[in-house]
Amino acid sequence: MYRVGHRARLVLGLLLALSVSAFALDLRIDVAANSLTGNPGGNWNTLASASGSIANLTDYATGTGSGVSLTVTDNFSGPGNTNAGQWSGGQVFRSWIDPVATNDYHFLQASSGNPYGQITFAGLDPTKTYRVEMLGSRSFSGTDGTFEVGGRLSDNLNSDLYSAYTDGYQRHEVMTWRDVPATGGQIVLDAYNATPSAATYLSAMRLTEQAQPQTVLIDLGSPSAGYTSTGNWNNATTRHIGQKVVCGVDAAGQQTAVGASVLATFADVNNAGVVSDAAGYASTAQRDSLAADGNTGVFQLEGLVPGQAYDITLFGSRQTVGGTDNRTAAYTIGGTTQNLLNEGNTSNSVTFNAVTADANGHIQIDVDRVDEFGYLGVVEVKGSFPVISAPAQPSLFFDFGSSGNLTSGNWNNVTSLTGSVTNAVDGFGQTTPVDLIISQGFGGFEVGVASDDAGFPVSAQRDNMYIRFTSTAAVRLEDLAPGGIYDLTVFGSRAASGTRMLEVTVNGETMVLDNVNNTTDTLTFYNLSPDASGDLLVEFTAGGGAEYGYLSAMSLTYVAPEPSTMALIGLGLAGLVRRARRRTH
Repeated sequence: MYRVGHRARLVLGLLLALSVSAFALDLRIDVAANSLTGNPGGNWNTLASASGSIANLTDYATGTGSGVSLTVTDNFSGPGNTNAGQWSGGQVFRSWIDPVATNDYHFLQASSGNPYGQITFAGLDPTKTYRVEMLGSRSFSGTDGTFEVGGRLSDNLNSDLYSAYTDGYQRHEVMTWRDVPATGGQIVLDAYNATPSAATYLSAMRLTEQAQPQTVLIDLGSPSAGYTSTGNWNNATTRHIGQKVVCGVDAAGQQTAVGASVLATFADVNNAGVVSDAAGYASTAQRDSLAADGNTGVFQLEGLVPGQAYDITLFGSRQTVGGTDNRTAAYTIGGTTQNLLNEGNTSNSVTFNAVTADANGHIQIDVDRVDEFGYLGVVEVKGSFPVISAPAQPSLFFDFGSSGNLTSGNWNNVTSLTGSVTNAVDGFGQTTPVDLIISQGFGGFEVGVASDDAGFPVSAQRDNMYIRFTSTAAVRLEDLAPGGIYDLTVFGSRAASGTRMLEVTVNGETMVLDNVNNTTDTLTFYNLSPDASGDLLVEFTAGGGAEYGYLSAMSLTYVAPEPSTMALIGLGLAGLVRRARRRTH
């Protein structure tokens, strides 16, 4: 069970409002009206006829006419439907897709004398650029086709013989064209059935106005001089869990809410990349990287707008080694994997288009090898980020559990049921004046679920301390700024069945977390103020009539005194402010 307080709902509502308005124009088209389960609801447009038109497409976000028309200028055939039904499960990266729209199609078939089809959008702004996304879906093989927009293949390289069965129906892959100009106010889609024994299928389309995106650049690799990138770059300089980038600057030098963490340690730091800037990045960024050798390294982007789509480009390089391996990386985001040959690489990269940030504003990048090693040296994120004005200050992270399962890196391990942490380190490994005191002891240790899906490392999520029945445990954070405002996030997990709930109370606000096999859910208390002495008391008990409650990990984030609305959104990753005052215990 995940329940947020009223302040959390307010901030979430503001974030969702930002994400809804991310596109000035959002046109979604269901191709054909032959679905087994009807047509998509809401403000979708339906191209019912294979030779038809829509004079005034409805904007999905506003429900009003856009003034943009769609015309089939070279007829398709159809309609038809997929027999086996619509796409099932989540649509990787593409939350805009309504599965109902995948259930039918118009098609082309050379063997029937109709190999070509064309669709023209008109009434667009010739001074702007657009993004076009398309998919086809058919429940059996023999479905190859070639699609071009504005005379070019899609950016993700699968529109040349795109298979509506393998790429669409099975893999849920979507063709994407970015930065498409509206020449003369028009964008033209051409489709071609190149294989006489097959047919070409088109099921759904989306056209959005593409505002000039912000870009955040992250250089992963060595902290040594000559390897870190200066200017408007953000450097992640260790391979270990807990490495943080906080409030990263964008390519224009503006500070944003974007951050990043290493959630699973990389095998090594590689300083032997090819010295080049041919991929469009600084040579200092291309020449070093983090290396994976079979144990997956995990790099998490944070501070993104939940539900908003981002383009993520990855680069890695290794000088030629020779031998039988080719030093190729396998990058996985949201269940989709792309490989990149790192050995001798100077100019090639891979891009994941329209990756949707999860409800926590996170996107995880898993890095593994195809042969001996895989490398990640540059992460480029394009999208829209809140710009903030406060200084970047790292957060504090606490792992509660047994001494046999510590979290390395810039984490504070709480291993005694009645213990404390003095001078806690922050996310950059710097000593702070903050203490954590267990003022009421926990009952014992237990085992959680091995996962990092809540945004904390596996080592922090997989163990815990427990409270039994009506007993109360309490943690006091000391030497905080009395006038400061903080966010506190709590996670707890137990590998078990039955009812096991953690009830948490801070400053009179109480929330409850279901611990049973929990891998993703957290509780976040927003806008907390310590007392006049700089203390913040966090109380724990078993909730919901459960026998046990479990605490695994906790993070504390300094927001700001009297934040404005945008600062409150943007500073969700800002860290803890230092204070000189100390107290004796």
